[in-house]
Amino acid sequence: MSEYERERHRTTGDWDERKLIEGIIGEKSIYKYRADVPPEPGSPQTKAKRLRLVVDLSASMYRFNGVDNRLERQCECVLMFLESLAGFEHKFTYDIVGHSGDEHSIELIRDEHESMAESKSINRLLVSNIRDESKQMLTPISGYERELLLSTQEDHPAV
Repeated sequence: MSEYERERHRTTGDWDERKLIEGIIGEKSIYKYRADVPPEPGSPQTKAKRLRLVVDLSASMYRFNGVDNRLERQCECVLMFLESLAGFEHKFTYDIVGHSGDEHSIELIRDEHESMAESKSINRLLVSNIRDESKQMLTPISGYERELLLSTQEDHPAV
């Protein structure tokens, strides 16, 4: 059983016997209830902290990579993030998602992984997925959107 304490001066809960007089005169906050003791600062954590890394997968990341290496720097940052968590899988759970102009949550890594920072092949796969997703965003119109656009142009020809 975990430690607990009684929180006093509440309007609901168990009657607080120290507030007998206040109850007689009409005070409303004469109850107490059982609450868990919050952990002290610096005490070891019991649950894993959840981290979510969001990366930019828009077409501009791939398009302007030749100018300022933004996609390469982002991939390096993702790898540094994974390497920094190596050995701390019991303290942190993490997932990596991407966003672009079309999608708001492209899942790259779920939190179901086991020591992914140690696997070089998985890291290479992750970096190639980031590059591929950015490259796919260069084609802004999908097949369905192209057909829809062509059908509206046929209905309303330009003057």
